[in-house]
Order: sequence, then structure tokens, then C-alpha cells
Amino acid sequence: MPIFGDQYTYMTKRKISASRERMIRSGIAYLRFKGFHEIKAGVDEFKEPQLVFNRQHEIGFQPDVIAYRNFATFIFDTIEDQDLETWGECCQKWEVFEEFALRKKGKLGLIIYSDQAELIKERLANTALDPTLIQIKKQVE
Repeated sequence: MPIFGDQYTYMTKRKISASRERMIRSGIAYLRFKGFHEIKAGVDEFKEPQLVFNRQHEIGFQPDVIAYRNFATFIFDTIEDQDLETWGECCQKWEVFEEFALRKKGKLGLIIYSDQAELIKERLANTALDPTLIQIKKQVE
């Protein structure tokens, strides 16, 4: 059994929905096109992204994607319908991600469906967050 400090080394891949996986894969295709490398994502063929911690607290969150470009670390998370229902909790997580990315000369990015872009922009306007939005088309299931 691992000791507390090493428990994240032995972490198994978290379960993600098929919808979130499609969003992540679409986001990764876009990131590759834009020149990002060493991409870590919560899907099978990629190395799992590490937990991101807040400087002030021991709370850690795992983003959907971490990617690197020009010696900077960029963190990307997806927004699904259920995330709109838990917006406050998501914003807390994104604040931690944004703070970490800025310390590493990067930026926070959110992978969203195009049809929700206006709603998400309105909600983000009421926060201190300044993420890049990667808009993808929703696939018909």
C-alpha cells in the first residue's frame, strides 16, 4: 500500500463519459494543429495528466488535458451539460487550473460545444476567469 505522498503515483485512470472523451479527442486534434506537444489526457493512449494543486490549499483537481507549447504549460478542461448545473464547483476548479497555468507561463482553456458558447461566455463574464475557449461541434448521438 502506498504512503499518502505517493498515492497519486498509483492512481488509476478516472472514468469519463463517452461524450467527454469525444470532446477531449476533438480538443486534442485542435491542439496538435496549433503546435502543442507532450499532451497528457484522460484517454487511453495518452499519459494521465497530473493533479493540479492550489498554492493555498491541499485540494487537487485533475484536468482533462495538459499540453505544452513554447516552454509553457496549458491546462484544458471540458464543459458538458452537467457542468452547467454545478457551475460554482467548476469555477473553483478552473481558478486552481488558471492560477497554475499562469505560474507556468501558460493559460487555461475550456473545450466547449459551439451551441453553448454564448451561455458560457455570459457565465464567464461574471467570474474573474479569462480562459481561451475551444469550440467544437456537438456530435449527434
